[in-house]
Amino acid sequence: MAEDRRSPGVCGVGLSVGFGADGLDDLGPALDRFAALGLDSVEIFLPSLGVVAGARVRATALARLRGLCADRPFALTLHGPLGGNLGEPEHRQVQTDAARACLEVGAEIGATALVQHAAVLRGDGPDARARDCEIAALRALAPEAAAAGVVLCVETMFARPGEWTAAPHELAETLAAVDSPWVGATLDFGHALLNATRRGIDFLASMAALAPHARHLHIHDNFGQLAPFRPWSRGDAILFGFGDLHLPPGAGAAPWGALAALPYGGPAVANLELDARWRGEWPEAISWVRAWIAQTMASPAARKALAAAR
Repeated sequence: MAEDRRSPGVCGVGLSVGFGADGLDDLGPALDRFAALGLDSVEIFLPSLGVVAGARVRATALARLRGLCADRPFALTLHGPLGGNLGEPEHRQVQTDAARACLEVGAEIGATALVQHAAVLRGDGPDARARDCEIAALRALAPEAAAAGVVLCVETMFARPGEWTAAPHELAETLAAVDSPWVGATLDFGHALLNATRRGIDFLASMAALAPHARHLHIHDNFGQLAPFRPWSRGDAILFGFGDLHLPPGAGAAPWGALAALPYGGPAVANLELDARWRGEWPEAISWVRAWIAQTMASPAARKALAAAR
């Protein structure tokens, strides 16, 4: 399949079904509800559907998924496993097999992107062996992503105590080493903000280094605060402002105005990834993202990229 040569930049707004479809019985009604929201794209959380089991595609379930996704008024993206991690040599085979199965599903339903979590490692610092493993796995998957017509999008993550994950600028180095138009980045703004806080990194500079690799965005907010004491519930975490809250954009501390000016590569969908409790605010959040996309396309970086693409 030919490389996608549409204009770069952020090109549409999406919304994640997430755990709102815990099985194929729930997916059809969820997609019906989403059709009324005027979205450009919808992201399906593949692991909850039972279409892939044991890192293999189940043919009957895939046929049913294909039917549920057919003739929808929006594009589709897929989210792979939350435990996806191509940076652990001891688990490389099953992780690669799982990613390969997700790409197969993506090809069957016409998905444009598959979200793959970046490696989260045990320990307090980077590991050259793990980085080499992740690069090798992504290089091996790149031709399969191309054949499927699905861009493999590596998502920025955050690490808990005793763990380490790449900051955006470090993930950019990994993607540059892979060097494939079919392997790009999912810029998860909330995750990257938490990781920058924990590691004392310049958030905007780090994100600017990754933005040219962007093929997908995860839009949600938080306060960039790691919990200094235990929040006893999800509600406690929201009330205190601790951790990965998946708030509507603008409800936390992410600097969205400055983020709009980054040199996004694209084409990329700005996909809202919100906690289910905010479903009543979906229409407002979708309108917010459309306005934010307009800011990204009006930025000097976007104008320069568009001029270069012509």
